[in-house]
Amino acid sequence: MPGQFESQKVKEVVASLESDDHDVRRKAVREVKNAIIGSKVKKARYSNAGAVEKLVSIIQNQPCQSELIIDTLAALGSFGTSEQGMNFILCTGAIQPVCHLLSDTMDAKTEAAAARVLRIFFQSEMIPPRDVLSILPSRDRGGPPSDRRAAWERLVDMLWAGA
Repeated sequence: MPGQFESQKVKEVVASLESDDHDVRRKAVREVKNAIIGSKVKKARYSNAGAVEKLVSIIQNQPCQSELIIDTLAALGSFGTSEQGMNFILCTGAIQPVCHLLSDTMDAKTEAAAARVLRIFFQSEMIPPRDVLSILPSRDRGGPPSDRRAAWERLVDMLWAGA
């Protein structure tokens, strides 16, 4: 059981993910990312405190702040390496907003980060390989425009590399 101080600290950090102050929000994202890397216990604490939902909200609402988005993607990717974290990823619908970053951004670093995170997600045993394509947005229904095809090709290459 986490101590009262640690539980309060997790709640404060998660609350800071919604701050109107960009610097406070970015510091909170980095704090979550650094805390959860390699720790299933901390991933569970932060997930249960609502961090995954707030990280997904950052991706959906901050498209022009690439450094914040890249840090947020790294945190989501770390959550995706645990079963409980992946469950939160799936329940919050995080995959669609990450997919949309491949088509909505003009920043190659953000595209690469999104592709890395999707690879982590799709390597999860919680998503059977046959279901991957049903999760990705269709090119015919609001998916990426044709000029963004290269991003999708990179994603496919990353997902199936070594398969």
